[in-house]
Order: sequence, then structure tokens, then C-alpha cells
Amino acid sequence: MDWFADPPRLRRGTARNESVRAGYVGDLLDLYEARGVHGAFVFTFAMPDFPHSEDPAHDLDAAGFGVVRTSADDPASWEPKTAFHEVARRYRR
Repeated sequence: MDWFADPPRLRRGTARNESVRAGYVGDLLDLYEARGVHGAFVFTFAMPDFPHSEDPAHDLDAAGFGVVRTSADDPASWEPKTAFHEVARRYRR
């Protein structure tokens, strides 16, 4: 993140990769289950200070840890990301 830009922006070369994030969360949940952990807390649900934008340079959500994305226009609304669906699939049963 370039916090000194106005508005803040992603550093050049940063790319969104939803499947990598979902895979990471899934791998951690697999590890916990293999060790006998019965549940886990996904530490960040939403990051309204890192809103989604159609402009890749200002899509701060691409650098956030939330499992849902928020909009700068309406931070109270959210949309599930791939990692959200990975967690939901595992705990649905």
C-alpha cells in the first residue's frame, strides 16, 4: 500500500488473487482439523478502510484480509469473497 498517495493506492504490480486467499484459509482449517481443533475464528470479516474499487490501483480490498468486500460508497454493505465461501462450505455441515 502507498499510504502517502492521496487517495491511498496499491503499489504497482499488486494483483488480486481470490483463489490463493481461499486456499490459504482452507489449508489452515485443514491443519487445525488434523490437529483436533473443532473450530476456528477467521480473524477479519470486513475491512471498510480497504474498500473495493473497479479501478485496480485503488482497489484497496485486494490488499485486505477480509473475507467480504465493502464499497467506499456504502461501507455497511458487503459482498462475500471466495474465502468467505470456503469457510461457509466447511462449516455448513
